[in-house]
Amino acid sequence: MEIRFLSDVEYAVSGLAVNEILKQRYCVFDLESTGIHHETEHITQVGAVIIENGIVQKSQTFNSYVQPLKPIPEAVERFTGISNTNVERAPRFNEVYSRFIEFIKVL
Repeated sequence: MEIRFLSDVEYAVSGLAVNEILKQRYCVFDLESTGIHHETEHITQVGAVIIENGIVQKSQTFNSYVQPLKPIPEAVERFTGISNTNVERAPRFNEVYSRFIEFIKVL
């Protein structure tokens, strides 16, 4: 694998290969946020699944809203389906991150 830095904020990854990926056990995760600019936006949801032998392990999933440090813009609420009401009582990122780390320890 090679990581080539294009600038202070951009990079390119090449030569990444996973041998026999359909026989592996791994985690796929997704983050939702308040917007697209990573320097100024905040995570609003973390979701993840464990995949083993090419099959999603439905009993091994992770999903949590995250209370962001700023309001979710109306356009993002419409796009993601996540509203400010959903996240107003959600745990902060550090708590969700700790739970996510525990979730992936099964790998």
